Amino acid sequence: MAIPHSRGGGAHLFIGDTGALMNDVVWAARSGRLSSLLAALHHDAALMYIPRHVLVEVERDLPVYAQKVKRPVNPDLAVSWWRRLYAPCIRVVDVPPSWGIDDPNVQAVTDRHAPDRPTAQLALALFPCYILAKDNDLTDNDFGRHDHLPLLLAAANEGELSYTNKAMTAPVVVGGLLLEGAVYGFRRLPALARIGLVVATGLLVNRWHHDGRLAGGLRQAFRAIGTVASVVAPLLQQIHQRIADNEAVWSEHLPRLTRAASVSEQVARILAYAPEQGMLASDVARELNVPGSVKAHRTVVRHVLCDCPAFTEVSRGRFRLGQPAGDLQRSLPPTLSLDWMRRAHRSLSVLRHKLFPLFSMEVEKRPRLIC
Repeated sequence: MAIPHSRGGGAHLFIGDTGALMNDVVWAARSGRLSSLLAALHHDAALMYIPRHVLVEVERDLPVYAQKVKRPVNPDLAVSWWRRLYAPCIRVVDVPPSWGIDDPNVQAVTDRHAPDRPTAQLALALFPCYILAKDNDLTDNDFGRHDHLPLLLAAANEGELSYTNKAMTAPVVVGGLLLEGAVYGFRRLPALARIGLVVATGLLVNRWHHDGRLAGGLRQAFRAIGTVASVVAPLLQQIHQRIADNEAVWSEHLPRLTRAASVSEQVARILAYAPEQGMLASDVARELNVPGSVKAHRTVVRHVLCDCPAFTEVSRGRFRLGQPAGDLQRSLPPTLSLDWMRRAHRSLSVLRHKLFPLFSMEVEKRPRLIC
């Protein structure tokens, strides 16, 4: 089964509703590009959870929705994008009736449109989190906002930082592993072989020094480092500035919900950040915010994990929240990430001509709907 991306403590929790998700999928399929939501999901900035009925509605209604919008999209293409790029990053939760049962906002949603109640309950259980919804029965009761584009852009900005950090860290990690392997291999050589290798290396370096090749090589290396720095520095500066500017967006879009969470709801939020291998009841018990000893908490947590349908045992004694929304493994073509970075930083000419030479040419005109 597909497993969403690794859980990062800095990622934001998102709850998805049918209309908002289908709108995002249709835009991405039509444009052939990453939406801000996809960028955030695939680059470890957002963790998406949906109630069971949302998965059922998307699978059922997406082909029809794709053809009924103002600018129709091939329904097979829309479904393909959903199953290949969205579903592998989303977990579906069987929301228990007890979550948020006494909350007036949940009751207001139930009174207006009962099928959307699980979305409100899940959002309440995982609070603080962010809701992507278009239905008035949710947005009117503080479960999401119609204008969630600023929120998605903020999440995508944090995804950019994660993506850039990984791209820059990878060569360092690989280089470190290679160096470690070389040192390990050197130590395993016989003593005479090690002495011979050191002497040969010293003679070679001395010859390069007298030939001038050593100095020339160092100059080239420093020029390369300077070129990389001149390209990466403006990119990181722009990303960090955007993230700083988006702090107000995160605060503005956070629902104004105030209530004490039940033990089951606390467990849900803890497991929403669980690693792919899941968490033990003892690990969850240590993070509970309720009076009592860890031993007593462990007993309560085990009872909750076994009796609540929202939790899935991924291996013996280890649990996670929900189940994968699809059967495919998460995979993102590098060309989509490069195109997304190029569009996000089109104002930085140094990136167009040095970092993304393949994308320095004018891109063919495509639909400009922002998602």
